[in-house]
Amino acid sequence: MVNLIYMKKDNLKILFIGAGNIASQHLKTLDSLIDLKNCWISSRTSHKSKQLANLYSINHVEKNYYDFIKQNKKCIDGIFILVSMDQIFITSKKILKYKIPLFIEKPPGLDIKQLQELNFLSKKYKTSNLIGYNRRYYSVIQKVKKKLGSENIISAHIEAHERYWILKNKVKKKSYLQKWIYANTSHVINLLMFFLGNPKSVKTFSNNKFNIKNLRINTSAIIEFNKKIYVTFKSNWDVVGGWYIKIFSNKNTYLFSPLEQCVVTNKKFKSTKIIPENYDKVYKAGFYSQAVFFLNLIKKGNYYNDLKNILSTYKLIKKIFKK
Repeated sequence: MVNLIYMKKDNLKILFIGAGNIASQHLKTLDSLIDLKNCWISSRTSHKSKQLANLYSINHVEKNYYDFIKQNKKCIDGIFILVSMDQIFITSKKILKYKIPLFIEKPPGLDIKQLQELNFLSKKYKTSNLIGYNRRYYSVIQKVKKKLGSENIISAHIEAHERYWILKNKVKKKSYLQKWIYANTSHVINLLMFFLGNPKSVKTFSNNKFNIKNLRINTSAIIEFNKKIYVTFKSNWDVVGGWYIKIFSNKNTYLFSPLEQCVVTNKKFKSTKIIPENYDKVYKAGFYSQAVFFLNLIKKGNYYNDLKNILSTYKLIKKIFKK
């Protein structure tokens, strides 16, 4: 586990692309880990860049991130791509060739073809990357993962419901709703694979419509993993529900609902709550350990391709939803 107290800040020079709310969350976390004054920030909205730069004592605001990278690629230790959903893929695609370690916010692509292209470019240029599926880095999730290492997982049940009656009014670009299983539902499927690895087979039952006017998702699936571990999966888009994971082992039952919390019940029917680390209380859950992981990637200099991992997540999505 990562200690909350970081004795000395790193002097890594990071370029931040994007200045929205998610950028603010990352900067709040990174402010405790690196000296931000020698970093750079760039976005399409210059006044937002300047606001965040002033808030976190970043000395350098750049108007055009792409020109800046071309002229200063040898000086940049790492890049955070924190742009809007529709810009993440194209921005990542343009930058991967510069071989600078990338942190790419999710979703890195809005369909499997985009992920395949980014994965190809990462391998071609040997550009290390980490994708912002921060739930993998929840201290609660990490603790359960460690406990399960000494237990035999029997089965699991996953629910990934989306509230369409809210989404259709909240999501500004209606075309995003067609991609929502990649943009949002991918979180819980990525966590499933974090616990169990890649699946062996999927049998799915769906009544889905992916058009804009009548977007209806009603999917059930049985997913087989190694060691004959079977997972039941359910996703409805018009029910009062959310994300839910239940893992059954030979010793305990683990219930994540919501995903930031876990209650463990043993065979004596005693239930206890797993306590998160302090850093997941101070910062957005998962962001601290995720940031430490990425900064260590930069310092070690070894090639790491998280896009390959996320591509596996997208492949499972395609099988479950026949999409």
